[in-house]
Amino acid sequence: MTIVTNEFLTDKLEFYNPDNRPFIVSRSTFAGSGAYSSHSITNNYRSWNDLKYSISGIMNMNMFGIPHSGADVCGFYGTRDDELCNRWI
Repeated sequence: MTIVTNEFLTDKLEFYNPDNRPFIVSRSTFAGSGAYSSHSITNNYRSWNDLKYSISGIMNMNMFGIPHSGADVCGFYGTRDDELCNRWI
């Protein structure tokens, strides 16, 4: 889907701009799809363990050929912890 979306946005004359490339974010990617889209590591909890896992998840995506990836900053579920949010950022 990301390849087709990328091709659509780059092949259509009304969307084409040689100075820019489309920004596509996907939650479902495969090795090497970083040429076409970014990856989002989502739906994580606001906990110190999920902070640790999000860092390793982002590093794994880089090794899989997806250089632009990221997680929900400060988590998505749970109660807010200001110290955790400060460390996450």
